[in-house]
Amino acid sequence: MEIASVELYNVVLNIAEQLQGYYVNNVYAVSSESILIKLHHPIQAEKQLVVSPNRGLWLTKYEFESRPVESFVKTLRTHLGRVRFVGALQPAGERIAVLEFEGSNGIVRVIGEFFGGGNIVLADKDSRIMACLRAIRVRHRRVVPGEKYALPPSRGIDFFHVRLDDVVKAKESDLAIAKWLGREVSLSRKYVEEVLARANVNKDTSTKTLSDSDFGRIYKACMELADTLSDTETKGIVILDNSAPSDFAPPNMVTLQGRTSIKKGSLAEAMDEALSFDLKRGLEFSSNKTQLAKIQELDKSIQEQAKARENAITFAAKLRGSANTIMQKWMNKTVSMNEMQREFSAEPIKASVSMGKFLLKFGDDSMELQDGMSAMKISSRLFDEAKRLEAKAKLIEQAEAKLKEQNKELLLQVEKKESKETFEVREEPLWFERYRWLNTSEGLLAIGGRDTHSNAAIIRKHLSNNDIVLHAEIVGSPFFVIKDATEANTVSIEEVARAVVSFSRAWREGIRVADAYWVKPEQVKLQAPTGMFLPKGSFLIEGKKNYIKSIKLEVAVGVCRVGDRDTLMAGPTSAIQKHCSAYVLITPENFKATDTAKKVKAEIIALLDGEKAQIYKKMPLDDFVRVLPSGGGKIIGKGRG
Repeated sequence: MEIASVELYNVVLNIAEQLQGYYVNNVYAVSSESILIKLHHPIQAEKQLVVSPNRGLWLTKYEFESRPVESFVKTLRTHLGRVRFVGALQPAGERIAVLEFEGSNGIVRVIGEFFGGGNIVLADKDSRIMACLRAIRVRHRRVVPGEKYALPPSRGIDFFHVRLDDVVKAKESDLAIAKWLGREVSLSRKYVEEVLARANVNKDTSTKTLSDSDFGRIYKACMELADTLSDTETKGIVILDNSAPSDFAPPNMVTLQGRTSIKKGSLAEAMDEALSFDLKRGLEFSSNKTQLAKIQELDKSIQEQAKARENAITFAAKLRGSANTIMQKWMNKTVSMNEMQREFSAEPIKASVSMGKFLLKFGDDSMELQDGMSAMKISSRLFDEAKRLEAKAKLIEQAEAKLKEQNKELLLQVEKKESKETFEVREEPLWFERYRWLNTSEGLLAIGGRDTHSNAAIIRKHLSNNDIVLHAEIVGSPFFVIKDATEANTVSIEEVARAVVSFSRAWREGIRVADAYWVKPEQVKLQAPTGMFLPKGSFLIEGKKNYIKSIKLEVAVGVCRVGDRDTLMAGPTSAIQKHCSAYVLITPENFKATDTAKKVKAEIIALLDGEKAQIYKKMPLDDFVRVLPSGGGKIIGKGRG
């Protein structure tokens, strides 16, 4: 399943609208070629963008497991870290999308090519290629690092700007109308057939035999379809085959009447369901294929082990039989090679004839013996070798049993994957989880800003008359608001004050103690007096400030349940102990935030049991980074709440 150029047009318009104000949080590999870009907004819900070279790109609400990061994704992470989304565009008529971001080093572009084998290209502001998923060297273009990115040769008339004169030019060809539209206009087969069905024109009709009226109807059908596909509010449908998504389309498609389908709120939503399902199905097939190959390999090893065991047992039995025969026939005598030749299949070893050595054969196996050995010694040698082979057979049997157990486990894993519902919708966070937040020991909700945008949003959108506002006595502090609080809530005020200083710039700068203050909502002025200037995200505080002095910087990170969701909460230890089942306590330290997050995650998982441990094990590391203060920390304690 792959996206058509006319569908890509709708996707790009939708992405351009949806991602305004978003920043790249991280980039993940979800298959050997497909990537997932996670984006954050100061006050909006997180979004996820899939770029899959052999399918397309789309915003998704579904969960995808990340794969080990390889060099290409590492390069993307390096250049896309915290860059701001600027826009998206589609070169006219092409199955290509250009995503533009801006960061401290200027403009950077991610270009998705969704034709042929597909490609993902990273380019700078001058379109110079910095990295690409696969290098391309063909006659008309080179897509390799260091080269300037160039579009492929044009595919013909842009469907969204087609004119009646363009369609009438088909008369100059003697192709079937369906073939002409597919070749000269940027239309996939699905939409070629739809245009002709709406125009009531047979797809195999020669262009030379079509009338002006036919061309008029074809042009009208093109315009109707173009209007539908250029509207981001267009509804969508998911086509089902055997109850599984197999395609997507806008509604009222003449060619899809009678097909089983599900209505969706938008074409973008329909794309997400169909393309995400196709990507996941491909991932599961690849995973199962690998495991089935392992199962076949184990089956072969088991057969080889079984054969080796049987051979050892058979040879040991022959040795014992021959040893008994020798004992009975030549008891207490020496045995010559000639006698052995007459009784058994024995022959001299050519290189050792002078030394009187010979081989006693047992089918394909043999044992080297000396001419003139005593019957007792020969029998003893044969019995010893039989014992060694029987011991070897037991070891082989044990190894065979282990291989069978591994095989059984792999088969169970495959069966479990096939029966398990893996198409899971990503849980949407509650509104306050977009900010820093915590529940105080008294059960009050406190929310705080992450940056200037969310600081402004908290004060402008979420501050009510019966709240309390807190800020650290330092530049670079978040505003925190305790909802539905009064001066009597002293425990909550002190707890949130500890959160305010810990989530301020003081943490990053290694300051161990800081002051905070609280005020009432009416003391917070949104506008500066005439002649004064307030930086973005800042507000004027009037009147008395109520100080909480010498607060020690430390943050507890704990696991809790909010509604039906398992999530993380960070704040003062007393509040975290009250609401969380397990927590880790950290203080400022000059470590990387990601390294701290890894340690916090590992310690929390170790504190949990069973299913809970698995939930947080699967939780992305970014979720742990997101709740930490802006900087690294040292773990100084842990416990259960």
